[in-house]
Amino acid sequence: MTRMSAKQRKEQFIKTGLDLAARGHYLTVRGQNVTDKVGVSTGLLQNYFATLLHFRKAIVRKAIKDGQLQVIAQAMGARDPLVKRCPEHLKRAALEGIKESYGL
Repeated sequence: MTRMSAKQRKEQFIKTGLDLAARGHYLTVRGQNVTDKVGVSTGLLQNYFATLLHFRKAIVRKAIKDGQLQVIAQAMGARDPLVKRCPEHLKRAALEGIKESYGL
């Protein structure tokens, strides 16, 4: 089994966090949930992200980069300042997704 590079491991953490956020809410993603899913210690996650806030910011950035509308909508609802940099078409699409899910 080959060891992951630092960049690969960081991406793995962010992708796992994004997956968990899409199933719940990005503000409820905990380091322990991510490391349990990845199969490493929480200390390793802390080597890459100084705080949970830094990790959550990375999740929102990835959601915007990948066009993950559900997590973008969560960030909008939480008034996350990173959403200000999100392209308008993604914000509109995220809001439309919310409307559709509620039958509006």
